[in-house]
Amino acid sequence: MRPAPIICFVDIETDGPTPGIHSMLSLGSAAYTMDGEEVSTFGANLLALDGSRADPRVEQWWSTQPEAWAAISCDRQSPVDVMRQFVAWVRQLGDQCLYAAYPVVFDGAWIDWYLRKFTDATLCYPFWPNPLFLGTGIVVATYVQTSLGLPFTLRRRDYPAEVLSPTLRPHEPISDTRSHAALFFAARKAVRSAETKSP
Repeated sequence: MRPAPIICFVDIETDGPTPGIHSMLSLGSAAYTMDGEEVSTFGANLLALDGSRADPRVEQWWSTQPEAWAAISCDRQSPVDVMRQFVAWVRQLGDQCLYAAYPVVFDGAWIDWYLRKFTDATLCYPFWPNPLFLGTGIVVATYVQTSLGLPFTLRRRDYPAEVLSPTLRPHEPISDTRSHAALFFAARKAVRSAETKSP
């Protein structure tokens, strides 16, 4: 019997929208069992890519987030070291790891680009060699919206109060991943509760 999957909620911070032109500044992940128990975390700040430049609009936005900026600016390591550490961390969790993010498209594109550039792994695409995760990724927003029958256009701040939890340190990746995990498992709990009450 295969072990139960582990869900790795992943979050990043960047200085712009485009990998390679801009840089990933911080990477965090929190790993959970399917029952919602946190089993491990990973977090690291990255040096900017050689020759990259920050997007002026994003740079200006970061100037309005001094605490988060201070947190992701300290103890920066080379991208190659961080990505190799990240791959090793995921792989020591076993071979049944799933990737989850909010939003999955933005974060996933960055992580996949960095994995391809600095390691022998890819994110979770089954037709490419060495995928780090199984499947194609869990879209936390879509899972919550579908599970609770919410409009796909509904913003997170307008979700039902019972599935929301405060983010203790917004825009710090490990804190954000824990917030995304809490949202996911709250929706999962609500669905199971509704199923239990159904005749």
